[in-house]
Amino acid sequence: QEADTIIVTGHSLWFRTFFQTFLCGSENHFACKKSKMKNAGVVTFNLIRISPEDAGEPKYMIEPNSLQSVFPTEDAGGAFERSK
Repeated sequence: QEADTIIVTGHSLWFRTFFQTFLCGSENHFACKKSKMKNAGVVTFNLIRISPEDAGEPKYMIEPNSLQSVFPTEDAGGAFERSK
């Protein structure tokens, strides 16, 4: 199904696994790959589709520079819990 905007809700540990899978090699986003989201945390990002040249199955990834914390804002500590 084609869509410009998708809203997803779920458990913070599910989101951590999602980021580990689809957010590749970004040191700037270490917290979202290793920490869980705060309760009621909200982030936004662009999910891009990469179509292989050999017409195989498409792959998906988060565009690293598009990931932003919406609530709480980065100034308020961001959407991810800090390691203790």
